[in-house]
Amino acid sequence: MAVTISIKKFSLSMKKTIFLLVACLSCVSSLSAFAARESKFTLNEYLEYVQNKANGKQSNRSSIDSIYLNGVANGFNVSNVFSGLINKKSLFCSPPNLVINGDFLDLTMQSFLVSEEGRRMMKEMGDTSVEVVALKSFITIYPCK
Repeated sequence: MAVTISIKKFSLSMKKTIFLLVACLSCVSSLSAFAARESKFTLNEYLEYVQNKANGKQSNRSSIDSIYLNGVANGFNVSNVFSGLINKKSLFCSPPNLVINGDFLDLTMQSFLVSEEGRRMMKEMGDTSVEVVALKSFITIYPCK
């Protein structure tokens, strides 16, 4: 469930405080899932997660991975908005009113991984953390012009 709050009337320092709070909450969610995983979530493990999901195989680990992806997506949302406010430049430029959650992150990564660059990453960088691949996916698919 997405919650939308209009922050246009807040001062810049209040906006910074709000986004830092949201970032901290997102990190807590991700860190909890990370602790439950007991290791980093690599590209190879993500590909296994996608395959298991496609085959209808659900386990405690796939549930933890799903929660982890939601935390990563939340962190990207906060980071992107915060970067736009502070640096006047976003990390990526997704369509307006798009809800970026774990499922959307998953679809974006799958779209990226079928590209030539994505296939190269799968072949050469399987031990890379899923966050790196996810960020590269967003920057590639939703570039800022």
